[in-house]
Formats: sequence, C-alpha cells, structure tokens
Amino acid sequence: MIAMAFLLGAASVGPGATHQDNQPRRRMRAEPVKQRKAVPKVPESRDSKSREPEKQEEPKPKAIFVKPNYLQHLQKLGPIPKRVHVFFPVSDFAKHHELSMVQHGIGNLVHQNPDWIVQIYDEHEMDKVIADAGDLIPPEEEQLLLGKSNTNGDAQAAAHFAEKADLARLIVMYKYGGLYVNFDRRINIPLNQVFGGDNPQERTARLCLPTFQDINFMQSVMCSAPQNRLFKEAITRSTDLRLHGGNQHGQEKKPLERRGGWIHKNELYALGPLVYNEAVANVVFDGSISLSPKDNHSKEQTKQHLALARAALEETNGVIVTALDAGCNSLLSREEDTGTSGGSGCPSMNKKELHDAFHMKPWGQEIQERWDDQLFAQK
Repeated sequence: MIAMAFLLGAASVGPGATHQDNQPRRRMRAEPVKQRKAVPKVPESRDSKSREPEKQEEPKPKAIFVKPNYLQHLQKLGPIPKRVHVFFPVSDFAKHHELSMVQHGIGNLVHQNPDWIVQIYDEHEMDKVIADAGDLIPPEEEQLLLGKSNTNGDAQAAAHFAEKADLARLIVMYKYGGLYVNFDRRINIPLNQVFGGDNPQERTARLCLPTFQDINFMQSVMCSAPQNRLFKEAITRSTDLRLHGGNQHGQEKKPLERRGGWIHKNELYALGPLVYNEAVANVVFDGSISLSPKDNHSKEQTKQHLALARAALEETNGVIVTALDAGCNSLLSREEDTGTSGGSGCPSMNKKELHDAFHMKPWGQEIQERWDDQLFAQK
C-alpha cells in the first residue's frame, strides 16, 4: 500500500508543475515490503544506566622458567654449609627458653640440629661483617651504615639495626653460605631433612627460595651455597638505592635522607624485601615474571607469577628448594599432630613478650618515632 501511494502521487500534475513534471513516466512496479524480524527487547533494569562496565579479565602471565645458565652456575657450587646465621641485638637470647619466640624458634633450631653451627650476631659482630665487606660495598656506604666520620671529619650517627641486618644477611650468604633465618621464625623441622640428608654428597640443594604466602620471596629465610651471584646482585642493587635513591623533585640523585642516621621505614622496606625480590626476578628467572610493585600488578597477578615460579623451581631436581609459607606450614616448620582434640599443633609465638624482655620496640615504630621527633627533622 505504501508503494502504490507513492506511484499515484508521482503521476498527478498540479498547479505550478514544470515541463519536466509533465513528461510521461514509466510505470514502476511495486515490490512487496520485506518484513523485518522482530528483535526481542531486553527489559532494562532500574540501575542499568548507572551500572559500571564489567572489568576485563586480567591477562595470564606467560611461562616462567629458571635461567639455564644460572642453574649451571648453581650446580658448580658446593653444598649448602651446615651453618646458621641469626642477627639479634642480644647474642645470648637463644638461651631464654621461657620465651615462646625462642622455644618454638631459634631455641628449637639449636636443639634439633646439634651438627649445625648456629651463630648469633649482636650489633657489634654485625658491624664487623659490614666492615669486612670492602670487596662488596664502597667506603661511603660503610660510613653511612656504621656511623664513621666522613672524609671531612664530621661525625655521623649509625644506621638502624634493621637496615644493617638487611645488608649483612646478603653479605654472609654470599661469602659464607648456609642458612639465614630471622629471630622470629617458627622452626620444628630438622635442617638435614630440609636440605637432603647428612651426607654432603646427597645434598643437592644449592639455594632455597620459599615464598611468604603469595606475596613475595622471603627475605626472612635464605639459604645458599657460598659465592652465589644472586646475593652479589642483591648487594649491588642495595648499594645503588642507598647511595643514589634519594632523588627528590627532579634533583640530582643523592643518598637516601636520614634523620639521626636512620632512613624512613618505607625506604628500609624497599632496601630489604623489594631489592631482594627484584634481584631474584632478574637473576634466577626468565620469562614474564615480575616481583616489583613498580609494575602495578594486582594481587591476583602476583599470586599467579609466584605459583608459576614455584612450579619452575620444583623442576630443578632439588638444586633450588622452595615452599609456600602459610603460617605454621613452611620450609622450616609444619603443623604437628598433637593426638588430642583440644591440643594445638601450632603454638603461638609472642613477639611482644620478646620485645619486653629485652626492652625493645618494633623497628617500624622506633623509626617512625625518630622521624616524628622535631629534634631530628631536617631544617
């Protein structure tokens, strides 16, 4: 009907029509109108206009594997020495078995491993480790850490114990090897079980890389054969950040800011776990692994990266030992079966009890108090 109406209108001539309008026209044949298929209407929800677009699924990381040349490097090293390194301001703290932190940690390690040498470094002994590392760190870094007078004869305050411990653990791992463990770690597995038996020929492990949950590789538990280039790389990165990481407002790079000798707690964290994880990612692995917050990865992406990394480490035939630290179950501990319904196979460890016994504060709190103190603020 629509097409026929159009033809009839075109044939009529009204007033004011032109010559061209009066020309005979061929009669057009009307074609049937094609019916469009009805599209079902989706009912619109009340909040559809305000609904946020769905988040795109995050890309999965590509394959991650251990660098073959690094694995060859490890295989040329000797076994992990039966030597344990611990840093604590009071060297005989491991004798205080009345403290839960000692009873279920370092004290238990000493008791279970009589054939391992356990050395507890107080601050004086830790300073000596740094002072004897002239082949690994420059003199100006030693001056900043130990509070020695600089070339102008100006006295400087020493760095915080925790900052020195972060570097000293890398030094002892590179020079001497063995196991480094924080004083607050839970330990109830004999070390010979962890590293492959009593016979050095049977111990294939050359490095351990446990992860703290699915967050990062643990800096609080390290083990290695001596001369492992991973730790030399970590020392180099630590030096660079300490001496040249204080670039502020586009100015020339300079040492990190200090107040009374102590850097800010955020910088201390960067010099510890962050530097170590960047070294691990660069030296150990090939592929798309990223362990640095600078890459702005989500927690889920980091979890995927670490899961793939642990899987790659488990393919090294025991040369690199790994484990997921999940509280009571870790590389050095496991939840024990007490045999009773009310018993706990994971006894609590009270760090505050330890701090109170030795008149200590958590290092983060201690550093923040100094930075908040106007006496130490920069003028």
